[in-house]
Amino acid sequence: LKGVYVPLPAPTLITEYPASKKWGYFSFAGGSKTAFLGDAQVNLLRQSKQTLDVRLLHRSIFGDITNSMAETKRSFMNQNRLMGNYTLHLPGHELKVGLGQRYNAWNYYGLWKTPSDPITVNDVTTPDNQWLSDSEYAISLASKQTKQALSYNVGLNGHLFYLGKGINAPGTTSKTKGAREGTFNIKGKLAYQLSDNLALGVNAGLTSLSYRNPVTHILYQAFYDNPTSTANAFAKQSWLEVNPYAQFTWKQWKLEAGLNVAIPSLESERVKWAPNLSGSTSLSDKAAFRVSLDGGILVSTYRDGLDRNPYLDPFINLKSAYQPINLEAAIDWRPIKDLRLTPRVGYSRTNNKAFFYNAMPGNTDRINLAYGQLFSALYMNENRLSIGSEAYYNFRSKLRFFAEAHYNQYINYSDNSVIDNLLAGRRKAWYQPGVDARFRLDASPIKQLSLFADYQIMALRYASTSTDFMHRMDDIHDLSLGASWKLGNNVQLFVRLNNLLDQRYEVWNAYKVHGFSALIGGYVTF
Repeated sequence: LKGVYVPLPAPTLITEYPASKKWGYFSFAGGSKTAFLGDAQVNLLRQSKQTLDVRLLHRSIFGDITNSMAETKRSFMNQNRLMGNYTLHLPGHELKVGLGQRYNAWNYYGLWKTPSDPITVNDVTTPDNQWLSDSEYAISLASKQTKQALSYNVGLNGHLFYLGKGINAPGTTSKTKGAREGTFNIKGKLAYQLSDNLALGVNAGLTSLSYRNPVTHILYQAFYDNPTSTANAFAKQSWLEVNPYAQFTWKQWKLEAGLNVAIPSLESERVKWAPNLSGSTSLSDKAAFRVSLDGGILVSTYRDGLDRNPYLDPFINLKSAYQPINLEAAIDWRPIKDLRLTPRVGYSRTNNKAFFYNAMPGNTDRINLAYGQLFSALYMNENRLSIGSEAYYNFRSKLRFFAEAHYNQYINYSDNSVIDNLLAGRRKAWYQPGVDARFRLDASPIKQLSLFADYQIMALRYASTSTDFMHRMDDIHDLSLGASWKLGNNVQLFVRLNNLLDQRYEVWNAYKVHGFSALIGGYVTF
């Protein structure tokens, strides 16, 4: 999503491993501030009709972070994932089966108690560390691209998600735990080519959510976060989505038109619908124009909330949002062979969208810039206008340059009159940038050596504090430098530098100076 910064731990690498052509690979790296990276993959089957591979991923960061109160504390983030994938090629069809297990562990960083807090708040106990477990399976069967008029794609996907710990109520030491969420999703696509100029189809899907309620203290939030109802926060629910569509050509245009309809199981929810239209046409032999209009229900899960912000209150299950309109237009222009330019403009409206904050209401002096450990969510209706452009240049595969920049204007409203009055005059979107840009340069001066430089900036970001509903936050400057050297066909060494220890602290708490990471390692294919 353009204009939304997705934080990732600093010690990651953008590297393509040729493991599918060999038996596998192993990679390991370590560096300053105790950062580790490890990948391994083994291809158990490498046949023309079927493949089977197993892959293990590991990322971890351990380091000291200093906040704006000159407090230095230890922090860590540990991520592990095991995956297995099987593919079977049948005449005219393809079967895929995947299994995965994810385990993450991290600690809550920041102050929770301050002298001015009410005693009921000071007695609340937040766990020192947190963990999650996510088991996943996926099965899909699809027709291959052939000359047959009928095509299909059917898939099943499920998650069993656990959050380890909750919050203790004042005066208690009982064992707490987060929620358990089961997610089941089935999707299907059926299309029929009536003629060279017309095709009809339908997409359909069912998403079902079931829960074990969390055993955790519910923080008192009477001012900022006062949802109209929490009765269905962890109620079993499902959404049935149907999208009939038609694809056709008219003169020089390739067009698609359809309707997205989402039917809920809960009586408190209403049926949501949104049109979807798209078209593209050639402007010249070097330029093409495309436009799209989309929308629909944006189903949120308990797992989604913790993946977006691991410091979210364990009790909070994000509500589903509704996007009645998402409009974008762009021009793809190639003025010369190796240069591609893509100016774009877009507008979207999202109702009931979740925005995070960690400034608790009431008579406290905690502020969003340093103090809060846990984040809550406030829901607003967002109007977003975005204008930007992308550029990509490839010079003889020796030098590749990518750049993108966007300006985003937000106009937020709330159905709650108190919140809407606070928004008046400064209708910004918390944590989302008014200006975002990225510049990346890759160079291969010789066959054995690869270099890269990657810079991202997120500016004009706002968030709530104890004294200001829309406080201007510091800009995010994320710079990565790296190099890799091939030692033969099967061995490669690499090094990476990054000016941030972990971008999550920069995104959510806006710490100005909190770390630096240097990573060195290598990988071997066999």
